Amino acid sequence: MKACTTVTDDWMDTEAAALARDKMAAESKMRKAAELAAIEKANAEMAKRLANVKSVTDDDISDEAAGAARDKKAAESMARRAAQKEALDKQNAEMKARLAATKAVTDDDVMDEAAGAARATMAAESKSKKAAAASKLKSENSKMEERLANTHAKTDDGDGIQF
Repeated sequence: MKACTTVTDDWMDTEAAALARDKMAAESKMRKAAELAAIEKANAEMAKRLANVKSVTDDDISDEAAGAARDKKAAESMARRAAQKEALDKQNAEMKARLAATKAVTDDDVMDEAAGAARATMAAESKSKKAAAASKLKSENSKMEERLANTHAKTDDGDGIQF
């Protein structure tokens, strides 16, 4: 047997099918461009038609008796609302002034009576008792610290560790 190599031509650019495919792609591109242009032209014509449409129904009532009555009612409503707002503002101002002028009926200041003086005396006594107790506690604590510092273990084997 002889050794042979297979040669396969996979380049389609010279084949009739490849040439036809290129031609069909170009025709498709031109057809799509023509369709797009036709759609754009139709859209422009429709927009122009819609812009020229005139309303057949008269829906503007401002030039009729009903429109004038509506405007009159709106003006009356606005005037009524303004009067209500002014009355409410006046009421609020009066209420604020009344609240600001109100004084407390109950005397809750104890310090200007005998009970207040007794309270102040008791507070001073309590403060001095607390100071005395704190001083006594500090003295006892310092004595205890000194006692603990001077206490040695009953057994001492000489290695510096007392346990």
